[in-house]
Amino acid sequence: MNLEVIIAITSFVASILTFISGFGLGTILLPIFSLFFSIEVAIAATAIVHLFNNIFKSVITLKKTNWEVVVKFGVPSIIGAFLGSFILQYLIDYGTTLIHLDFGSFNTETNVLKICIGLLILLFTIFELLDIKNKIIQSDKVFYFGGALSGFFGGISGHQGALRTLFLSKFKMDKHAFIATGICIAMAVDLTRIPIYLNQDFVNFNSKIFTGILVAIIFAFMGAIIGKLILNKIKIKLLYRIVAVFLIGFSICFTLGVI
Repeated sequence: MNLEVIIAITSFVASILTFISGFGLGTILLPIFSLFFSIEVAIAATAIVHLFNNIFKSVITLKKTNWEVVVKFGVPSIIGAFLGSFILQYLIDYGTTLIHLDFGSFNTETNVLKICIGLLILLFTIFELLDIKNKIIQSDKVFYFGGALSGFFGGISGHQGALRTLFLSKFKMDKHAFIATGICIAMAVDLTRIPIYLNQDFVNFNSKIFTGILVAIIFAFMGAIIGKLILNKIKIKLLYRIVAVFLIGFSICFTLGVI
């Protein structure tokens, strides 16, 4: 199976899941891109797909958006994304020295950047599976901190959905308003981090990457349409758990340098 087919299937399924589960498009697409490209390029490519998909989804959900929550949560998220994006640059500049791991007859090579991204994927996958949103402390200070924190991790690796979901649950919005508001905030984070990524030396796109991004955007659009249509009809719990197991397995292998 070639790159374009894998990315098409992944983007389509992941985009549907963004409407009916806690996992976001970026959470699932990043590991796939990183199988074919360097992790820093994979993060930038995933961010671009994520942005276009959020723009498209905002058009079909805009009327349900809670703008008060967008401002309260979105501004700290933008600040956090700005800082996180520069932390990623620091990790790329100083965290790519090879680290040799020796497990007897099994030897691998990894680096600090891969360890950080791998652990973030593992952490947020487990975080979403635990579904601890009702355990949040109900205070505005924690809420603003949550915006900055989710934006910060969004800037580093794109993993913002789990924390955003956790803190946005403070507001008693219906399902449609919750999704529409989250999309606007995610789009604000994307618009913050992508220009910073593109201004760095590590983003060196070629025709293969551009093709992958284009395919991902098209099939993510299709998945978003399907997800919107079936939002009130289905909850794919089994598929949700299968994706979680894949992400946990991938993050461990990626951290250890197996992938």
